[in-house]
Amino acid sequence: AKNNLPQYYFHQGTNTFAYDYMGANFDEKRKVYTFRTWAPAADAVYLAGDFNAWGFSHPLSRESDAGIWFCELLENEFSVMSGIFFVSLEFLNS
Repeated sequence: AKNNLPQYYFHQGTNTFAYDYMGANFDEKRKVYTFRTWAPAADAVYLAGDFNAWGFSHPLSRESDAGIWFCELLENEFSVMSGIFFVSLEFLNS
């Protein structure tokens, strides 16, 4: 079962270890990078960097109704030295 306590504490403003939950984190056991950002007004969020030619091929999924987005990449899909994630806001009325 998925543990939602970090998300709950983040939204409550009491997650004193938010750096372990938000941003870019590597899971040594699973060999997976997890990326999370808070973008409550975003319609879409993408992970981009040299690893995908700064394109829109890696969309993040909405993890919570309150604006947390995430995606996971296998270790061999991403290079810490060359990648960075950003938020791209696509407003419905633009």
